[in-house]
Amino acid sequence: MTIASKRMAAINQAYAAIAKQRRRPPQAFKAVEAIFREGEKADTMSVIRSGEVVIERAGKVVATLPKGSMFGEMALIDGSPRRVTARAKTDCEVTVIGQETFLYMIHETPFFATAVMRTLVDRLRQATVTH
Repeated sequence: MTIASKRMAAINQAYAAIAKQRRRPPQAFKAVEAIFREGEKADTMSVIRSGEVVIERAGKVVATLPKGSMFGEMALIDGSPRRVTARAKTDCEVTVIGQETFLYMIHETPFFATAVMRTLVDRLRQATVTH
């Protein structure tokens, strides 16, 4: 199984865990609508269920994320304010994950924990290459 397919499997397990624990429906955003803004309080992360999301820093697009990607996870690790703006590139749906659910999923779904770590490592490597 490739790393990408393991990530997707972990994300699917995460969806199941979220649905089972919270029964919270996904949130819908129209194209160009802000999901969160740089500087806001940060206490959730999100997983893209459909559509695409762009990540902006100081008004410039720094990443485009497809379906299945997670974003905002740093908030659940260090609790600092948002350092970027997340905006719907297309109409999209995201599943929002709060601190309690995040900790539950890390504990109960080890592949989810690994997927979060891989995402952070990928972003760190990309930041190192581009700067």
